[in-house]
Amino acid sequence: MEALILAAGITKTNEGFPEDSKPKCLFHVKGNVILERLVYQLYEAGVDVVHIAIGYKEDMIRDYCTQNSLQVHLISVPNWDTDAGDSILVPLRMIKDDILIVPGDLYCDTKNLREIVDSIEQVVIRKRDWECYILKVSKELIPKLINDLPLWWNGWENAHKQRGDFEVVNCWGIKLMLHLQIWALHEEGTKVIKAGKQDIDRYSQTDEGKP
Repeated sequence: MEALILAAGITKTNEGFPEDSKPKCLFHVKGNVILERLVYQLYEAGVDVVHIAIGYKEDMIRDYCTQNSLQVHLISVPNWDTDAGDSILVPLRMIKDDILIVPGDLYCDTKNLREIVDSIEQVVIRKRDWECYILKVSKELIPKLINDLPLWWNGWENAHKQRGDFEVVNCWGIKLMLHLQIWALHEEGTKVIKAGKQDIDRYSQTDEGKP
């Protein structure tokens, strides 16, 4: 099994993060850099290869991975700032094995990852309300996900434009994980695991954001 960490998007300032901030995955939480902690957890959970989709300030992530000898495959997303779909579609076209998809700000216990890695179902999702935290997709279904995702994407975006709340659509991370959840819940036999909050979305949650 391989893992894909989605870390191409910009660090938004609406939750207290500074202007022109470093990528969110490079912030510290409880003394650990989010990205490094997540990479080690994925390997501990049984993943064989870890890919990271990068775009926003990608050189900072490249440098961090090199300096800390993280065993990862970095995938540059050319249109990260205009098309969030590329953050997942570009790397998915390169992956030929079962895949575990996680956001770059995921903060959970290793056992949560291992539970999904060990699941026999072709599609497994760990979620809280409308938030998708972890998604497992079998290699047989990756082509279907690549084909289906733009269809869900365009339909949802048009619906929000008609209702006048298009600003929701511009929250790339929310949009991307929501669409992965929608796709997963429409697949027959999907295993759903409910979870509490498992992401870092506020500056105050980080060590840098503490008083």
